[in-house]
Amino acid sequence: MKKVLLMLFVLSILGYAGFSYYLESLIVTPKVLTLAEERQWIEEHNLVGDFEAYNKEEFTVTGFEGYKFHAQLIKSDNSTSSKYVIITHGFRSNRNGAIKYMDSYHKLGYHVITYDVRGHGEKQPTPVSLGRLE
Repeated sequence: MKKVLLMLFVLSILGYAGFSYYLESLIVTPKVLTLAEERQWIEEHNLVGDFEAYNKEEFTVTGFEGYKFHAQLIKSDNSTSSKYVIITHGFRSNRNGAIKYMDSYHKLGYHVITYDVRGHGEKQPTPVSLGRLE
């Protein structure tokens, strides 16, 4: 009886460890959407708004350990505005996911900065740090 209980205990620990590893791999290396896939979803749901008419500027920012972040500045029509908002995207998404919020901030006179977090968008596949290294 003790051997059976010990065997069940060992199997449950191994099962728990294997399941934990599987969940960790889904979080750290998710299947992310490409910029084109995200843009297609935004267009299919009619969320583009006036985005194409806005004055946009692409740039990169060097972060921790030399990691390059691709970003975009959408400028307000009011060039003297000192109001900025930084929009980050959700898990598996990319900076194109912020397009649906642009009209709201643009109408309020904000310059909008959006970027691809580690391992998303134009980034090479990299383990996600969930903001720890950004």
